[in-house]
Formats: sequence, C-alpha cells, structure tokens
Amino acid sequence: MAEHLYSGIIDMVFRIISERAPTQSASRYIDERVVLKMDGISAQGFHYWCLWVDYLRNFGRLANLSLVRGQTVIDGNWVEVKGIASGDLKNHKRVEHEIFVKYRFIGTKIAEIHTTRFNYIAAFGNKIKYKWVFYGLVLHMLLWARFSGRRS
Repeated sequence: MAEHLYSGIIDMVFRIISERAPTQSASRYIDERVVLKMDGISAQGFHYWCLWVDYLRNFGRLANLSLVRGQTVIDGNWVEVKGIASGDLKNHKRVEHEIFVKYRFIGTKIAEIHTTRFNYIAAFGNKIKYKWVFYGLVLHMLLWARFSGRRS
C-alpha cells in the first residue's frame, strides 16, 4: 500500500514541476517544514522548494522540462527514485539525464528531500558539476529571490 501511495505522490510532484503548475499546488504533497539537502547545503521550508523550482523554470536552459520517475525502492518511509529529466534546448535538440532523489515521508507528505547538483545537468548544463558553479547558482537564486520580491 505504501509503495503505491508514495510513488503516486512523487509522480504528482514530478507532474507539477513538468507541467509548470503553480509550485504552491505541491503543498498537498510536501510538508511546510520539509528539509531540503543538496550537496552540503541544507534548507528547511516548503517556500525554499518553491523557490528552487521557480528558479529552475526561469533560469534553466530547457523548454518542456519533464521529470519521469523510474526505478523506485521503498524502505519504510524512505523512497529512493531513479528517473529521467529531459527537455529541449533552444536549438530544439533533446537533452535527457538520469536523476536520483531520496525522499522521507511522514504520513502522506514528503518531509525530506535529498538531491544532488548532478540531477540538474540537463537543466543547467555540465558546468553544474563544479561545486563553485553550483554555489554560484544558489547565490544567484537567493539574490534573484530577494530582489524580485520572492520569499527566501
């Protein structure tokens, strides 16, 4: 039962990102105090998840971003997901890259998300592999949030 429930929730979150639905619509699936961990950076709060997704949509290099869940391994309330991130570059070339995300659930909501900058190669290009480029993107995101009136 938990496998079907957790997989369905992850599919809905992927669909919200892929279909560019309002990020706030994911509040049904993601806890407001969600813990986000990516390559040594931690943040807490659903608003940071929304900020990252909005940043990805505004500054990522892909049109038609799509996230598709693949192999899913469930161990209690932890769910490991392999999938594919794909989309189209401005020159209409299709790009896809494997992603790996780990989720912790409390009840029916995602309470923790563990990801890595390598999951964003399709969206931001190979240079995101370098920590200084990744940290630069995070800094740019926070400055963009501050000066655009978004909550950070």
